[in-house]
Amino acid sequence: MKNILRNWFVVSALILLLAACASSRERLSAGERVVLGLLLESTDGEPWGWEGAALLEKSRTAGFEVLVRTADGGGREVQQRQARELIAAGADLLLAIPSVPDYSAPSPGEWVSLPVPVIACGDLIPGVNIELFVGPDLEAAGYLQARTVRERIPGRGLVLLGGADNDPRAERLRSGQLRALAEWEELRGEKTGIAADLRLSPPTEEEARRRTEKLLARPVRAREAISAVIAFDDRLAAGAAAAVAEENLSGRILVAGRGAGLAASRRIIAGDQLLTVYIPPEELASAAVRAAIRLVRGMEPGEIAGSLGREERYLKHNGREVPAVLFPPVLVTRGTMIETVILDGLHPVEAVYGSFEPEENKSTNSTN
Repeated sequence: MKNILRNWFVVSALILLLAACASSRERLSAGERVVLGLLLESTDGEPWGWEGAALLEKSRTAGFEVLVRTADGGGREVQQRQARELIAAGADLLLAIPSVPDYSAPSPGEWVSLPVPVIACGDLIPGVNIELFVGPDLEAAGYLQARTVRERIPGRGLVLLGGADNDPRAERLRSGQLRALAEWEELRGEKTGIAADLRLSPPTEEEARRRTEKLLARPVRAREAISAVIAFDDRLAAGAAAAVAEENLSGRILVAGRGAGLAASRRIIAGDQLLTVYIPPEELASAAVRAAIRLVRGMEPGEIAGSLGREERYLKHNGREVPAVLFPPVLVTRGTMIETVILDGLHPVEAVYGSFEPEENKSTNSTN
């Protein structure tokens, strides 16, 4: 009996020691003074506010001395100035959530040769030579969008509503969408027609609505060939959903988006949008801060993904291959809203559902 107790205490001590060692790897020690510059779009609102607030909290918890600048909608020029301010104030590295990237304009030269390492979180930064990217796996997101839509429709045509022609994010998303459709055809023997494969310039809600209205104004036979619209993000999905609703086709023509904003979540509950996808901001922020710790301790950027339990991946950026820590998307539908968007804290339940009753309540009430 004594031997059993002794062994139990030894094992317990080893577990506690290993846990402490693991915890120390995810925090800076008292002797590691590192100033982290957080370059944020916002700490309020969606989606940047979710990620920005989470980054701020987790970087402080990890032991960084944190300097913060928020662009608050000021765009790339404001963030460029703020990056220089943070470096002048002593930042040893920058962790940046960029403003909406503008791929149509040349990148400011000052961003190319920043004298400190830069980790881009959520989006790549046009023109900036970054050490590491932490963000969504857009190919996987496109795959999930198209696969889910294809499972719910007959073999009629899809409309792919993409971003700008020169936006590499739109190309990665589209690559995943086309892969899902090709796999479906190979496995099921059912060909999916693409009624339209559009790139929008500008990629705005208004342009998405205008282009969708134009498609739905075609002769009845051509219009009836459309069964779904898969959009680059929830802004474009909003425009498509408005055009579909105008023709009283909500539910008959499915709409898919990306981002899990409040408006999109409400459209899903109302039946005007089938799905959206997103990355939990807490998960993204945690990985970005843990990656920053590894980077300042000298780990090679290409080794960081593996140390975080992720596949080693690279993205083309500024003419070179950049190491990336990529996260698969979470699918949101009417049936999964509670377990995803609500439990992840993106939106309060009353804001999403309004007068609609949550699915889990319906199930409970139906058994009473």
